[in-house]
Amino acid sequence: MSSFHWMMRATLAVVGCVAVTKAFARDPVPVRDKSGKVWAEVVVCNDCKTPNESGCYDGAEVGWLNGRPCGKCFVDKNYGKLVAIPYDVHYVGTLVDPKGTPVKERFVKLFVQNGWGHRTATREDGSFRVITGATGERKTNEPIVVDLGQMVDQQKDASDRVFALFLLAPDHVPCDPQ
Repeated sequence: MSSFHWMMRATLAVVGCVAVTKAFARDPVPVRDKSGKVWAEVVVCNDCKTPNESGCYDGAEVGWLNGRPCGKCFVDKNYGKLVAIPYDVHYVGTLVDPKGTPVKERFVKLFVQNGWGHRTATREDGSFRVITGATGERKTNEPIVVDLGQMVDQQKDASDRVFALFLLAPDHVPCDPQ
């Protein structure tokens, strides 16, 4: 077998492993400028401690990420620390239900570790856009666009008011283990 074929097999094996890992828990999404500098990260929590539990759903206000507490506890642990981003930022994504149908008119809330929150609603096609202004000395008027991709929204019940996202500094303090 040629070295090209071996490289392709190795690449496919690595890609396959990454895909399996991503199916269990979403990784934090970095907020990067054009130079590649990471200013913050967006975290999506699920409501189950382990990924094998049935009924887990992403977008939990209080939940778990890779077996660790995740959610509003980030705001409590990091309260008062401003995430200073010198750009406007557009956080975009799409919510679909477990069957892949767009979720329309669903509130999406971006919780920020200093206690602020930004909210929007999904459109007919399930897409949303949360826009925040620069929180540091502005470098340019060109915004950073953070594509969060497609996320499955499995609302538990009527009390599940928002699909929650958390904006955290890269050096944020984690939630206390439970």
